Order: sequence, then C-alpha cells, then structure tokens
Amino acid sequence: MLLVAQRGSRVKDVQIFDGVAVVTCGITFVSMWQHAALLDRVRWHGALLEQHVAKHAGEALGLMIVLETAPPPQGEARLESNAIVKRISPNLRLGVTAALGETLQVQVVRTVMRGMFLLSGQAKRHVVVSSEAEGIDRILALQTDRAEASTLGRYELEDMVNSLREALAPNLRSSGVLALESNWAAGPSSRIDGRSR
Repeated sequence: MLLVAQRGSRVKDVQIFDGVAVVTCGITFVSMWQHAALLDRVRWHGALLEQHVAKHAGEALGLMIVLETAPPPQGEARLESNAIVKRISPNLRLGVTAALGETLQVQVVRTVMRGMFLLSGQAKRHVVVSSEAEGIDRILALQTDRAEASTLGRYELEDMVNSLREALAPNLRSSGVLALESNWAAGPSSRIDGRSR
C-alpha cells in the first residue's frame, strides 16, 4: 500500500506492509513497527532499508520506531535481521532504534537490540533509545554541521514520524496504542514531545 502525504515543501510516500510503515526523505529513512518482527515483515523492511542505504552510501540515516505491541524478532527472523544489519552497516552513517514504552517486553526489546548491535560490532553505528524525541535528537546531532539539501530539520522529521503514525492510525486506535495525538492533524502548533513550537 502506498499513501502520499504532502506537508510543507516535501512529499512523503508512506509504504505499508502488515503493520510496518516506512517513509524516506533525502538521506533519512524512518520506519514504524506495530506488529512482531516476523520473517516476512523483516524481509520487506530490510529490502527497503538496503535500497535506501545503497542509494545514500556513507550518508544514510535511519530511525526505526518500535511500538509496545511489536516484540523483537525470533528464530529465523532474528538471523535475517542480523544479516541485514551486517550488510547495511558499512554504508550506514547512523541507525537509531526507538523502542517505545516501559513494559518488561519493551525493556527486553531494547536489551536484545543493544546486545545484537554489540555482538555484531555495530554498536557505534546503531543506537537504541527510549523515545521518538530522543531518536530525532540523535539524527539531528549528526546534521548540525551540514547545510545540505538532503538534511532535515526537527519539524520535518516529526512530520515523517507523524505520517507513519497516521498511516497506521486505524490499526493503532483499534489496538489502543495510539500513545500520542497525531501532530499531522493538529498542525504546526504541536510537536512529538508535547512542547509547542
């Protein structure tokens, strides 16, 4: 499924597959996982990520948001995830995973991901954080010295995240995990972290 959302001067194409949504803009790849990281979902997400990283080799930035309803990959899906990380790492500038929530399951997700990155030798290129705002901050920290057209500001990154949330919204609402009111619909006066501009 492809949804097109226009906000400001950039058009974002949101792609969705079975509870996983992806949007890209410039060098930045942002995804949101609503469901478990099963093998088909991991392969679909991985194919898009690998294509993006190859297109922006050495500069690609990624933000993956894992909702509380999305347990980490198991078995063959975990092996595939590890293989994808190894393939993209040489050309990825930074990958940030924001595992949202404070439940035991979410803490396990963060621990598993940190361990996976550490054991694969990729801990410097892949970081795990606990909020969307912290993930956006990590991406922005790498862009402070750049004035390229391919870099994005905070509000553009927030719009990307909100476009994913909006694309998954019917499913998020029915499962009770729409944690933040959609800034996409709220307009320019609100932000992901709840502070006004």
